Amino acid sequence: MVLGAAVTTAVLTGALLVGDSVRGSLRDLTLSSLGGIDYSFVSPRLLREELASELGQDPLMRDRFTGLAPIFSLPCSVRHPELGRRASDVSIHGVDERFLEFFPEFLKLGQQLADTSGNFPPVVINAGLREELGAEIGDQILVSFGRRPSVNPEFALGSRKSLDLQGTVRTTLVEVVPDTSLGRFSLRSHQAIPLNIFIGLDVLQEAAEQEGMVNIFLMSGESRETGESEAYFSEGFQRHLTLSELGLKWRSSGSEMILESRELIISPSLEQNIRTAAAQVGLDPQTILTYLANSIGSDQTIPYSTVTALDLEGEPFRENLRLVSGEPVPELGGDEILLDEWAATELGAREGD
Repeated sequence: MVLGAAVTTAVLTGALLVGDSVRGSLRDLTLSSLGGIDYSFVSPRLLREELASELGQDPLMRDRFTGLAPIFSLPCSVRHPELGRRASDVSIHGVDERFLEFFPEFLKLGQQLADTSGNFPPVVINAGLREELGAEIGDQILVSFGRRPSVNPEFALGSRKSLDLQGTVRTTLVEVVPDTSLGRFSLRSHQAIPLNIFIGLDVLQEAAEQEGMVNIFLMSGESRETGESEAYFSEGFQRHLTLSELGLKWRSSGSEMILESRELIISPSLEQNIRTAAAQVGLDPQTILTYLANSIGSDQTIPYSTVTALDLEGEPFRENLRLVSGEPVPELGGDEILLDEWAATELGAREGD
């Protein structure tokens, strides 16, 4: 019994020590991959690179944060044209000296990435990607990534051609960094070594046809444990983001102001914020969804027209939307629609059809 208790105690103690060691190692790897980064702001939409300067001049931000770097990161695939070897699930990061300041031991890479005197723009990769490609310093590397077209491919006028949706840039490998610190940079928490490629920020922006735009802001400042700093960080962005960066735009129609989305729809969270802001200034917003119909048919057919869904319970619509007879519009059932006079004439449609 004494021997059994001793063995059990030894096993449990060893397991605890191993578990604690593993946790410590993973924590050290994660912190090493972040360098001097304390906070990150990752946007699903592209934001102005100029935001970095605006935030840096904001008194409340300047007092609490030091380093600030905008970067442009995209998922990509990489191919070695001579060896024919490929790598997928790669991240390409458009960076400059502001980003490399988070990793002081790699500051010299800024000059190499900024040197565009060669035939192809320079890139730096980590050892993991080098092993996948078998690449050597001076080799050419093809990088392919998805583009964000100005018109959503789901729209009727949006292009679905691969040339419009995919960008490719031929680069020259100038440096390989180890799979630690900068080479392991990632904002995702995982144990696998990420495959990273670093390129000049302006080069990637031009290749993606998104000059002056970024999607990540990195900052260093007060302790990571300070929740107050995180609140200041979030509020700072709220003060400087514009409607355009939220994918929204204003236009006027008579006495009404219309807030539209450049994307397919307004997200539920953004809609709630719009409603809250409208209520604060005493406005009652009316929500509308307009979508393109391939055709509307009865005896005849109208190609490519729009179908609009709106809340007929709202007073402004009930007052402004009238039938040709001048009467207010009736309440609609789930299988009922209203046609404008032109559409009804083109279709030869009448009430009840």
